[in-house]
Amino acid sequence: MKKKRIFISLNVSESIKDKIAKAQKHFVDFKGVKWELRKKLHITLYFLGYLGNEEIEKLKDVLLKIRFECFRAELSDCDFFPNEKNPRVVVFNIDSNNKIEDLQKMIGEELSKYIFFKPEKRKYKAHLTFGRINKISNSQINLIKKRKVSGFWIITEINLMQSILKRTGSEYKVLEKYKLWKK
Repeated sequence: MKKKRIFISLNVSESIKDKIAKAQKHFVDFKGVKWELRKKLHITLYFLGYLGNEEIEKLKDVLLKIRFECFRAELSDCDFFPNEKNPRVVVFNIDSNNKIEDLQKMIGEELSKYIFFKPEKRKYKAHLTFGRINKISNSQINLIKKRKVSGFWIITEINLMQSILKRTGSEYKVLEKYKLWKK
């Protein structure tokens, strides 16, 4: 049985993706940064690694049980992971009045009942990755930090995703969508 590389995510609205793609165009000459494709922009709640079909079916059952209302998310400041001194990833922080963090915690509590799930020890911070860094200068970091992108959208569903690794990079496939409650 071939295992699949699985993660749980939240979508980003088309208008927010447009704004981020427009911001990325200002940095195309930054050769040490690989910018995420517009179609791949998302908020990861959990990366679960390689799972077999039986584990994926249990995961689907868990996600079906989640009851959470739709909520507003807003792009916040630009940041660097793990930190600005040794940046590996360029992200936008996401402000949702802790709704994303609450949803992530709820899913984690349900998943913790299954042996295939190993919760992360570090505190979850909602973010949207829009670039992966190989090499970057301090002046480039400062230019990225100055670029402001703002906007909000309504989170309406949770996505169960498969990441397919290819020589050209990863491709994402939606396995299931789980609607959140409307107010």
